[in-house]
Amino acid sequence: MRTIVYPAVLDDTENGEKGYYTVEFSDVLGALSEGHGLAEALCNAEQTLGLALYDVPNQPTPINEVIDFCKGKYPNARVYPVAMDLDAAAGEVKPVS
Repeated sequence: MRTIVYPAVLDDTENGEKGYYTVEFSDVLGALSEGHGLAEALCNAEQTLGLALYDVPNQPTPINEVIDFCKGKYPNARVYPVAMDLDAAAGEVKPVS
């Protein structure tokens, strides 16, 4: 099992609906997700992270640096660590024939 943990930024300030979060990973371009409530947003974030990195994991930015960055750019955002088993994610990917 190859488990990785990346900081995810969850923000609901620009969505027009409180509690509907967009999720972004500052280290993984294009890994965007969303969800109603924290639980759904974090679950979707895990799937998104796994699909984005199942074959090429990067080194994540330390969570404290992401928190500091968000204080200026996303003052109402929350930062959570999201873990993903890359081997499990690779098993879910269906190659295109």
